[in-house]
Amino acid sequence: MKKFCAVVGAALLNAACFILGWLLLLDGYGNFFLFYINPVLTGAIFLLLGSLFHKRFQLSRVPLWFSMNLLGEVIGWAGIFLLSPEMLSNLMGVFMVMFFRFWGFAFIWMLIGAVWTILHIARRWGEKRDRQIIEETILQDKKLTVLQKSEKSVTEKGPSQFKILLKNTGMFLCFLSVVLIGMSVYYTFKERPAEAYEDKGIYTFKAHSVYPTQVKNTTNRYNRRQTTRTVYMVAYKTTVGSGYQWKEEAPTKSTGNQWIKEGKTTQRRVLSIKETNKYITVDPKYTAETYVSHNKSKYTIILLVSGLYLIGYVGVWIHKREKQRLEEE
Repeated sequence: MKKFCAVVGAALLNAACFILGWLLLLDGYGNFFLFYINPVLTGAIFLLLGSLFHKRFQLSRVPLWFSMNLLGEVIGWAGIFLLSPEMLSNLMGVFMVMFFRFWGFAFIWMLIGAVWTILHIARRWGEKRDRQIIEETILQDKKLTVLQKSEKSVTEKGPSQFKILLKNTGMFLCFLSVVLIGMSVYYTFKERPAEAYEDKGIYTFKAHSVYPTQVKNTTNRYNRRQTTRTVYMVAYKTTVGSGYQWKEEAPTKSTGNQWIKEGKTTQRRVLSIKETNKYITVDPKYTAETYVSHNKSKYTIILLVSGLYLIGYVGVWIHKREKQRLEEE
Protein backbone atom coordinates (compact mmCIF):
# COMPACT_ATOMS: atom_id res chain seq x y z
CA MET A 1 0.00 0.00 0.00
CA LYS A 2 2.85 2.38 0.81
CA LYS A 3 4.48 1.70 -2.54
CA PHE A 4 1.21 2.33 -4.36
CA CYS A 5 0.68 5.65 -2.56
CA ALA A 6 4.26 6.66 -3.30
CA VAL A 7 3.87 5.93 -7.03
CA VAL A 8 0.52 7.71 -7.29
CA GLY A 9 1.80 10.68 -5.29
CA ALA A 10 4.79 11.07 -7.60
CA ALA A 11 2.51 10.93 -10.65
CA LEU A 12 0.20 13.57 -9.18
CA LEU A 13 3.17 15.77 -8.35
CA ASN A 14 4.40 15.67 -11.94
CA ALA A 15 0.87 16.32 -13.22
CA ALA A 16 0.59 19.32 -10.89
CA CYS A 17 3.80 20.79 -12.35
CA PHE A 18 2.39 20.24 -15.84
CA ILE A 19 -0.86 22.00 -15.00
CA LEU A 20 1.02 24.82 -13.23
CA GLY A 21 3.02 25.44 -16.39
CA TRP A 22 -0.19 25.55 -18.40
CA LEU A 23 -1.78 28.05 -16.00
CA LEU A 24 1.29 30.27 -16.24
CA LEU A 25 1.02 30.09 -20.03
CA LEU A 26 -2.64 31.11 -19.92
CA ASP A 27 -1.82 34.01 -17.58
CA GLY A 28 0.62 35.44 -20.11
CA TYR A 29 3.89 34.36 -18.49
CA GLY A 30 5.01 32.42 -21.54
CA ASN A 31 5.90 28.76 -22.01
CA PHE A 32 9.26 28.89 -20.21
CA PHE A 33 8.08 26.89 -17.19
CA LEU A 34 6.09 24.42 -19.30
CA PHE A 35 8.88 23.47 -21.69
CA TYR A 36 12.11 24.22 -19.80
CA ILE A 37 11.66 24.29 -16.03
CA ASN A 38 9.18 21.41 -15.80
CA PRO A 39 11.54 18.77 -17.31
CA VAL A 40 14.43 19.88 -15.08
CA LEU A 41 12.16 19.95 -12.02
CA THR A 42 10.77 16.49 -12.82
CA GLY A 43 14.27 15.08 -13.16
CA ALA A 44 15.31 16.54 -9.79
CA ILE A 45 12.14 15.22 -8.12
CA PHE A 46 12.74 11.77 -9.59
CA LEU A 47 16.29 11.66 -8.22
CA LEU A 48 15.22 12.76 -4.75
CA LEU A 49 12.07 10.61 -4.49
CA GLY A 50 13.77 7.63 -6.13
CA SER A 51 16.43 7.57 -3.44
CA LEU A 52 13.95 8.21 -0.63
CA PHE A 53 11.40 5.58 -1.72
CA HIS A 54 14.09 3.00 -2.44
CA LYS A 55 15.53 3.45 1.04
CA ARG A 56 12.25 3.52 2.96
CA PHE A 57 9.91 1.30 0.89
CA GLN A 58 12.39 -0.71 -1.25
CA LEU A 59 10.55 0.73 -4.26
CA SER A 60 12.27 0.22 -7.59
CA ARG A 61 12.96 3.35 -9.62
CA VAL A 62 11.46 1.77 -12.77
CA PRO A 63 7.78 1.98 -11.73
CA LEU A 64 8.43 5.42 -10.29
CA TRP A 65 9.83 6.60 -13.63
CA PHE A 66 6.92 5.18 -15.61
CA SER A 67 4.35 6.61 -13.22
CA MET A 68 5.83 10.11 -13.34
CA ASN A 69 6.24 10.21 -17.13
CA LEU A 70 3.21 8.23 -18.31
CA LEU A 71 0.57 8.35 -15.59
CA GLY A 72 1.58 11.88 -14.58
CA GLU A 73 1.41 13.08 -18.18
CA VAL A 74 -2.04 11.53 -18.72
CA ILE A 75 -3.38 13.12 -15.54
CA GLY A 76 -1.83 16.43 -16.55
CA TRP A 77 -3.49 16.36 -19.97
CA ALA A 78 -6.82 15.51 -18.33
CA GLY A 79 -6.45 18.58 -16.13
CA ILE A 80 -5.57 20.76 -19.13
CA PHE A 81 -8.60 19.57 -21.07
CA LEU A 82 -10.78 20.42 -18.07
CA LEU A 83 -9.23 23.89 -17.78
CA SER A 84 -9.24 24.54 -21.54
CA PRO A 85 -11.90 22.43 -23.27
CA GLU A 86 -11.13 24.18 -26.57
CA MET A 87 -7.85 22.24 -26.72
CA LEU A 88 -9.88 19.12 -27.61
CA SER A 89 -10.60 20.65 -31.02
CA ASN A 90 -7.12 22.14 -31.44
CA LEU A 91 -5.12 19.07 -32.42
CA MET A 92 -2.27 21.17 -33.78
CA GLY A 93 -1.88 22.93 -30.43
CA VAL A 94 -1.91 19.59 -28.58
CA PHE A 95 0.69 18.21 -30.98
CA MET A 96 2.98 21.23 -30.53
CA VAL A 97 2.82 21.01 -26.73
CA MET A 98 3.53 17.27 -26.88
CA PHE A 99 6.39 17.78 -29.33
CA PHE A 100 8.26 20.40 -27.30
CA ARG A 101 7.67 18.62 -23.99
CA PHE A 102 8.85 15.32 -25.49
CA TRP A 103 12.18 16.77 -26.59
CA GLY A 104 12.60 18.68 -23.34
CA PHE A 105 12.08 15.52 -21.27
CA ALA A 106 14.14 13.44 -23.70
CA PHE A 107 17.13 15.73 -23.21
CA ILE A 108 16.83 15.70 -19.42
CA TRP A 109 16.39 11.91 -19.17
CA MET A 110 19.29 11.25 -21.56
CA LEU A 111 21.45 13.50 -19.44
CA ILE A 112 20.35 11.82 -16.19
CA GLY A 113 20.82 8.39 -17.78
CA ALA A 114 24.35 9.25 -18.91
CA VAL A 115 25.32 10.58 -15.49
CA TRP A 116 23.69 7.62 -13.74
CA THR A 117 25.53 5.16 -16.03
CA ILE A 118 28.87 6.83 -15.36
CA LEU A 119 28.26 6.78 -11.61
CA HIS A 120 27.17 3.12 -11.76
CA ILE A 121 30.32 2.12 -13.64
CA ALA A 122 32.44 4.12 -11.22
CA ARG A 123 30.69 2.47 -8.26
CA ARG A 124 31.20 -1.04 -9.68
CA TRP A 125 34.84 -0.28 -10.32
CA GLY A 126 35.19 1.15 -6.83
CA GLU A 127 33.57 -1.92 -5.24
CA LYS A 128 35.85 -4.23 -7.19
CA ARG A 129 38.86 -2.21 -6.20
CA ASP A 130 37.74 -2.16 -2.55
CA ARG A 131 37.41 -5.96 -2.55
CA GLN A 132 40.92 -6.30 -3.93
CA ILE A 133 42.27 -3.95 -1.31
CA ILE A 134 40.47 -5.84 1.46
CA GLU A 135 41.83 -9.17 0.23
CA GLU A 136 45.35 -7.79 0.03
CA THR A 137 44.97 -6.27 3.48
CA ILE A 138 43.85 -9.59 4.96
CA LEU A 139 46.79 -11.40 3.42
CA GLN A 140 49.27 -8.85 4.68
CA ASP A 141 47.63 -8.25 8.05
CA LYS A 142 49.83 -10.74 9.85
CA LYS A 143 52.94 -9.15 8.40
CA LEU A 144 52.12 -5.61 9.48
CA THR A 145 54.39 -4.19 12.11
CA VAL A 146 53.34 -1.94 14.94
CA LEU A 147 54.90 1.04 13.14
CA GLN A 148 52.96 0.36 9.97
CA LYS A 149 49.69 0.09 11.88
CA SER A 150 50.31 3.40 13.64
CA GLU A 151 51.09 5.10 10.33
CA LYS A 152 47.89 3.70 8.88
CA SER A 153 45.83 5.00 11.80
CA VAL A 154 47.36 8.47 11.36
CA THR A 155 46.46 8.57 7.66
CA GLU A 156 42.87 7.56 8.41
CA LYS A 157 42.16 10.17 11.05
CA GLY A 158 39.81 12.18 8.87
CA PRO A 159 39.30 13.96 5.58
CA SER A 160 42.09 16.14 4.23
CA GLN A 161 41.86 19.89 4.02
CA PHE A 162 41.45 19.62 0.25
CA LYS A 163 38.39 17.37 0.62
CA ILE A 164 36.85 19.74 3.15
CA LEU A 165 37.47 22.66 0.81
CA LEU A 166 36.02 20.70 -2.11
CA LYS A 167 32.91 19.82 -0.10
CA ASN A 168 32.33 23.42 1.01
CA THR A 169 32.86 24.67 -2.53
CA GLY A 170 30.34 22.16 -3.86
CA MET A 171 27.75 23.22 -1.29
CA PHE A 172 28.34 26.90 -2.08
CA LEU A 173 27.95 26.27 -5.82
CA CYS A 174 24.77 24.30 -5.09
CA PHE A 175 23.34 27.26 -3.17
CA LEU A 176 24.48 29.63 -5.93
CA SER A 177 22.77 27.43 -8.55
CA VAL A 178 19.48 27.61 -6.67
CA VAL A 179 19.77 31.41 -6.50
CA LEU A 180 20.60 31.66 -10.21
CA ILE A 181 17.67 29.41 -11.12
CA GLY A 182 15.33 31.63 -9.11
CA MET A 183 16.75 34.79 -10.69
CA SER A 184 16.55 33.40 -14.22
CA VAL A 185 12.92 32.33 -13.73
CA TYR A 186 12.05 35.71 -12.20
CA TYR A 187 13.64 37.76 -14.97
CA THR A 188 12.21 35.49 -17.66
CA PHE A 189 8.68 36.09 -16.39
CA LYS A 190 9.46 39.79 -15.94
CA GLU A 191 10.78 40.17 -19.49
CA ARG A 192 8.34 42.04 -21.70
CA PRO A 193 7.33 40.44 -25.01
CA ALA A 194 8.65 41.97 -28.22
CA GLU A 195 5.15 43.28 -29.01
CA ALA A 196 5.38 45.56 -25.96
CA TYR A 197 8.08 47.65 -27.66
CA GLU A 198 7.84 50.09 -30.55
CA ASP A 199 11.02 50.54 -32.55
CA LYS A 200 11.80 54.25 -32.88
CA GLY A 201 14.93 53.68 -34.93
CA ILE A 202 18.67 54.23 -34.46
CA TYR A 203 19.87 57.59 -33.12
CA THR A 204 23.27 59.15 -32.68
CA PHE A 205 23.90 60.28 -29.10
CA LYS A 206 26.50 62.92 -28.22
CA ALA A 207 28.11 63.47 -24.83
CA HIS A 208 26.42 66.51 -23.31
CA SER A 209 27.19 66.83 -19.60
CA VAL A 210 28.80 65.07 -16.65
CA TYR A 211 27.33 65.00 -13.17
CA PRO A 212 28.08 63.24 -9.85
CA THR A 213 25.70 60.77 -8.25
CA GLN A 214 25.77 58.68 -5.09
CA VAL A 215 25.72 54.88 -5.05
CA LYS A 216 25.70 52.50 -2.10
CA ASN A 217 28.99 51.08 -0.96
CA THR A 218 29.89 48.55 1.77
CA THR A 219 32.96 49.91 3.50
CA ASN A 220 33.59 47.18 6.04
CA ARG A 221 33.56 43.42 5.52
CA TYR A 222 32.33 42.69 9.03
CA ASN A 223 30.34 45.84 9.65
CA ARG A 224 27.53 45.72 7.10
CA ARG A 225 26.75 49.41 7.51
CA GLN A 226 26.07 50.88 4.08
CA THR A 227 27.79 54.10 3.01
CA THR A 228 27.80 55.91 -0.31
CA ARG A 229 30.45 56.78 -2.84
CA THR A 230 30.46 59.27 -5.65
CA VAL A 231 30.52 58.21 -9.31
CA TYR A 232 30.36 60.40 -12.39
CA MET A 233 27.77 59.83 -15.10
CA VAL A 234 28.02 61.23 -18.61
CA ALA A 235 24.67 62.18 -20.13
CA TYR A 236 24.18 61.85 -23.88
CA LYS A 237 21.55 63.56 -26.02
CA THR A 238 20.51 62.85 -29.58
CA THR A 239 22.01 65.10 -32.23
CA VAL A 240 18.61 65.65 -33.92
CA GLY A 241 16.86 67.05 -30.84
CA SER A 242 14.38 64.22 -30.39
CA GLY A 243 14.58 64.42 -26.59
CA TYR A 244 15.97 60.92 -26.09
CA GLN A 245 18.84 60.56 -23.61
CA TRP A 246 21.32 57.91 -22.59
CA LYS A 247 23.97 57.78 -19.91
CA GLU A 248 27.04 55.78 -18.94
CA GLU A 249 29.51 55.88 -16.06
CA ALA A 250 32.86 57.57 -16.59
CA PRO A 251 36.00 56.38 -14.76
CA THR A 252 36.68 59.90 -13.46
CA LYS A 253 35.22 63.38 -13.77
CA SER A 254 38.12 64.50 -15.94
CA THR A 255 37.52 61.59 -18.29
CA GLY A 256 33.87 62.60 -18.62
CA ASN A 257 34.87 66.20 -19.37
CA GLN A 258 37.35 64.96 -21.95
CA TRP A 259 34.58 62.97 -23.69
CA ILE A 260 32.43 66.10 -23.82
CA LYS A 261 35.32 68.18 -25.16
CA GLU A 262 36.04 65.60 -27.87
CA GLY A 263 32.35 65.40 -28.76
CA LYS A 264 32.18 61.65 -28.17
CA THR A 265 29.21 60.05 -29.94
CA THR A 266 27.60 56.63 -29.90
CA GLN A 267 24.68 55.00 -31.68
CA ARG A 268 21.79 53.40 -29.84
CA ARG A 269 18.47 51.97 -30.92
CA VAL A 270 15.48 53.43 -29.08
CA LEU A 271 12.68 51.05 -28.10
CA SER A 272 9.58 52.75 -26.72
CA ILE A 273 7.47 50.83 -24.18
CA LYS A 274 3.89 51.00 -25.43
CA GLU A 275 2.17 50.61 -22.06
CA THR A 276 4.09 53.52 -20.52
CA ASN A 277 5.76 56.75 -21.56
CA LYS A 278 9.18 55.23 -20.94
CA TYR A 279 11.78 53.93 -23.36
CA ILE A 280 15.01 51.96 -23.36
CA THR A 281 18.09 52.15 -25.56
CA VAL A 282 19.87 49.05 -26.82
CA ASP A 283 22.78 48.21 -29.08
CA PRO A 284 21.94 49.04 -32.73
CA LYS A 285 22.43 45.41 -33.77
CA TYR A 286 19.30 44.42 -31.81
CA THR A 287 15.69 44.82 -32.82
CA ALA A 288 12.84 44.40 -30.35
CA GLU A 289 12.53 40.73 -31.29
CA THR A 290 16.25 39.93 -31.13
CA TYR A 291 16.68 41.94 -27.92
CA VAL A 292 13.97 39.94 -26.13
CA SER A 293 15.24 36.69 -27.65
CA HIS A 294 18.80 37.47 -26.54
CA ASN A 295 17.68 38.10 -22.96
CA LYS A 296 15.60 34.92 -22.82
CA SER A 297 18.46 32.87 -24.28
CA LYS A 298 20.78 34.27 -21.63
CA TYR A 299 18.36 33.36 -18.84
CA THR A 300 17.82 29.90 -20.37
CA ILE A 301 21.55 29.18 -20.44
CA ILE A 302 21.89 30.24 -16.80
CA LEU A 303 18.94 28.03 -15.88
CA LEU A 304 20.23 24.98 -17.76
CA VAL A 305 23.80 25.25 -16.45
CA SER A 306 22.57 25.71 -12.86
CA GLY A 307 20.04 22.90 -13.25
CA LEU A 308 22.66 20.52 -14.66
CA TYR A 309 24.97 21.28 -11.76
CA LEU A 310 22.18 20.61 -9.25
CA ILE A 311 21.34 17.30 -10.94
CA GLY A 312 25.00 16.29 -10.90
CA TYR A 313 25.37 17.35 -7.28
CA VAL A 314 22.29 15.38 -6.23
CA GLY A 315 23.49 12.37 -8.22
CA VAL A 316 26.89 12.39 -6.52
CA TRP A 317 25.25 12.85 -3.10
CA ILE A 318 22.91 9.89 -3.71
CA HIS A 319 25.84 7.77 -4.85
CA LYS A 320 27.77 8.54 -1.67
CA ARG A 321 24.76 7.80 0.52
CA GLU A 322 24.13 4.48 -1.22
CA LYS A 323 27.79 3.54 -0.89
CA GLN A 324 27.76 4.43 2.81
CA ARG A 325 24.56 2.42 3.33
CA LEU A 326 26.07 -0.63 1.64
CA GLU A 327 29.19 -0.35 3.79
CA GLU A 328 27.08 -0.15 6.97
CA GLU A 329 25.13 -3.25 5.98
